[in-house]
Amino acid sequence: MASNDVSVADLGFKRRGIEQQAGPPEGLDRRDFLRAAGFGVLSLSAVGWMRPLFCTAAQPGVASDHFVPVDKQIKPAWIQALAARGRKEVFRGKELETIAMPVGGVCAGQVYLTGDGRLADWKIFNQRNFSGYGATNYQAGRTPDLSLDQGAALRIESPQGMMVRTLDGRGFDEVEFCGRYPMATVRYRDKGVPVEVELEAFSPFIPLNEEDSALPATILRYTVRNRSSLPLRITLAGWLENAVNRYSGQELGGVRFNEVQTGNGATTVLCRAKGAEVKSVQREPIVFADFEGEDYGDWTVEGEAFGTGPARGTLPNQQTVSGFLGKGLVNTYLGGDDRLQGKLTSPEFTIERDFINLLVGGGAHTGKTCVNLLIDGKVVRTAKGENQEKLAWKSWNVRDLVGRRARLEIVDAESGGWGHINVDQIEFSDTTRSGYAGKIEEQVDHGTMALSVLGDEGVVSSRALPDGPAAERMFLNGRLAEERSAERPFGTSLRGAVGKQFALAPGAEKNVTLIASWHFPNRLYEGRFTGHFYANRFGDAAQVARYISIHESRLVEDTRQWTATYYDSTLPYWLLDRLGSTLSTLATGTCQWWKNGRFWAWEGVGCCHGTCAHVWNYEHAMARLFPRLERSVREMQDYNSETGFVAETGMVRFRGEGWGMWAADSQAGGIMKALREHQMSTDKGFLERNWANIKKALEFM
Repeated sequence: MASNDVSVADLGFKRRGIEQQAGPPEGLDRRDFLRAAGFGVLSLSAVGWMRPLFCTAAQPGVASDHFVPVDKQIKPAWIQALAARGRKEVFRGKELETIAMPVGGVCAGQVYLTGDGRLADWKIFNQRNFSGYGATNYQAGRTPDLSLDQGAALRIESPQGMMVRTLDGRGFDEVEFCGRYPMATVRYRDKGVPVEVELEAFSPFIPLNEEDSALPATILRYTVRNRSSLPLRITLAGWLENAVNRYSGQELGGVRFNEVQTGNGATTVLCRAKGAEVKSVQREPIVFADFEGEDYGDWTVEGEAFGTGPARGTLPNQQTVSGFLGKGLVNTYLGGDDRLQGKLTSPEFTIERDFINLLVGGGAHTGKTCVNLLIDGKVVRTAKGENQEKLAWKSWNVRDLVGRRARLEIVDAESGGWGHINVDQIEFSDTTRSGYAGKIEEQVDHGTMALSVLGDEGVVSSRALPDGPAAERMFLNGRLAEERSAERPFGTSLRGAVGKQFALAPGAEKNVTLIASWHFPNRLYEGRFTGHFYANRFGDAAQVARYISIHESRLVEDTRQWTATYYDSTLPYWLLDRLGSTLSTLATGTCQWWKNGRFWAWEGVGCCHGTCAHVWNYEHAMARLFPRLERSVREMQDYNSETGFVAETGMVRFRGEGWGMWAADSQAGGIMKALREHQMSTDKGFLERNWANIKKALEFM
């Protein structure tokens, strides 16, 4: 979520404070600022706004090829301002919209806390989530992804009536966010609400304790204070959508289901999923359209994009089209460009099989370059291209629609780049043709999720909330509303909820602790199983929550102690924030701790594999805070002959296995890091195990 409004570590520490005093005018980005300040090709005099900030006079005698003045004539007041202790920043109002702070465990998946206290950007499902390069990641105004439904709400009963408020920016007029990684505080106040609420959100982060710092969980500690003169009856509850098999479920078929478990001081709604029954006899697919004829037969043509019949492969001025079957396909790149538009509609048919499979390529314009399944004139399934001419299989699970009458429409309603659609081989089948195959339980996004409340008194729970806005449907006559069935087919919403009820006297306060946890053990990399280290300790998300419940006091206090110790400094708050914020990278999709104990990381989320030493040479925090993880890179990658080490020569491949090159900074840095890892070890074991290869790597230099 890094952007011009949010720090590069996604913490929500906005560029304010000293940069607000010493920053460029609105509209000039950071790179231009640095360039103008003398770090690039512009001289200091290139922008007049900088003179009053840095200089007291012009710069006579500066050579035209020396872009950084020897005497920068920086004002003493500016230097003093840099060193001032300042105060911890608190964010409010519109500032909250672009805040997203990692609050999952180290190497345990990526979950963010938004500026108003919701959980967002759930990257826990073992997908390769490439988040884009700088032009995407650093654009202003990016907001967190809230597509997975999670939240919390209050029901407040008093002698004057009852009200329900969501614990976010929609429910309270005054919301404040303060981030001190790994802990964040969100405060809720409203003149029309008799209570104020404070949320403390984090995942345990305890230097030298790698395992307890890598829990797949977020702790949400709410404190509710009665600031009125009346006695109150409070229900505080959170809800969580069951998103198990979030990507594979709808294609493979099956159901999600929730169950309530109790024990070890925790009440948990555990979210699971299971696959549909596989038919013992697979029928031959029905080919509905293969587009091998001279025309479109019974299909109805509108517009000009489709011509009079199927294309025969690649059209003039088009990149090579591949992936289709036979000789013909639908290809709307007529006329040598993307200008033409149109629609191709099938005759009506009855859905007879569990899946509709089709080959699709071309543009990725949602609703404009696509194939739609229509029932009663409404779109119930859709597929689009991926801005590639190669056609790939797409599959729709239509078990819930078997027996219904339907039509297909192929749409080209785009005239810009990639404004065309390629389609072939539409078939009705008992099995999927897409990238997902096998059993639901074998998929990388299969696992469990959970929402728990700690403590035994006043607990309320619901396995399945009614459909609709959660806060509006959740509370019912002093309990949580619950549907009869806690089982829903993939493609529909299933949300569970837990919370507590309690009385609150005037001036009193009460704590409620919720835990969101997850467990998705089936991670793969390049087709091979790598797994998660946390799966060595826990069998499902409920076990994670129970562990936290048993050890809550220690986990909370140790995390608080680290945070307090780090910020107990004479350094300016702005500097502490910026130095500490980079630690949050460990709790993003960048970093993984494999089941075999190996730390592995991208250069950026989803980009550039293999704990690349060109990047990881220059971080030192993990080695000091979590030395076990750093040692694993030396022993399981850099100096391991099955991954990064070439035993014959002493060369270290700087991306590990699957990489043939070396780099001087990587080779030399690896040697220095081996010394550091020995210094951070409690005995000589690391050095003795690896000395022969370290020596050979040094000789290679």
